[in-house]
Order: sequence, then structure tokens, then C-alpha cells
Amino acid sequence: MADKRYIIEDNAAAGIRMVFVLIVINVIVYILQQLPGGEEMSSSFALSASAVREGEIWRLFSYMFLHAQGNILHILLNMWGLYLFGGVTAAALGPRRFLALYFLSGLAGALFWLIFNWDTSVLVVGASGAVFGVMMAAATFR
Repeated sequence: MADKRYIIEDNAAAGIRMVFVLIVINVIVYILQQLPGGEEMSSSFALSASAVREGEIWRLFSYMFLHAQGNILHILLNMWGLYLFGGVTAAALGPRRFLALYFLSGLAGALFWLIFNWDTSVLVVGASGAVFGVMMAAATFR
């Protein structure tokens, strides 16, 4: 019985570490966006319906790590939400299931956006879809 408890605690700690890894990756990408050439990086990896129509399907995931350039509030609010709700969710799910939830939530956000904006050329960035999925999962835990 004691061995199972340690496995669960290790899984929870690994899940929480995954939250911090995602936050660090997002912050590093945001800093890179602020450097010269950052606009080109943003336009190459942001989600857009026209790019997806042309087969650039990596954008369904890469947009989650980009944030509005020069708008630090955008990344701060997304990462704050990930920190607040991600710890609870990751501790309950463990690192693999948490990461799957994060990416599937971001993918769902991208697909829903594409359904309603298929004919636009607007670029979309941000982790909001992924973070909202994490928030909804956290709401289901006691």
C-alpha cells in the first residue's frame, strides 16, 4: 500500500513540473518574439485558416506557444491561469495525461476557431484554448 502512495506522489510532482516546463517554454518563445525577426516567427507559426488550408498543420499546435507581441499582459494572464489551475490538474492527472489534456484543449480551441473563421486571413496566437481546457478539468476535481 505504501509503495502505491509514493508512485502517486511522484506522478503528482512530475505533473506539476510539467506545468512549469510549459510556462518556461511559453516565456522563452515570448522573449524570442520580442527580438528582431520576431514578427516573422509569429507570422510563420501563428494559426491562420489560409495556412491550414495550404497544409501547414503544425500551426494547430505552434500557435499555443506564441503570444501577442509587445503585450505582456497576454502572456502573463495565460501563464497565471496555467499556474493556478495547472498545478491542481497536473497533480491529479500526472505528466502524460496533463500534457495530452493541454494539447488536445489547444487543438480543440484551434479547430473551433477555424470552424467560425475559415474565410478570414486573421492570425491567432496564445495559449488560451489550452489553458481554458486545463481550467475546466480543474473545475471537475473536488
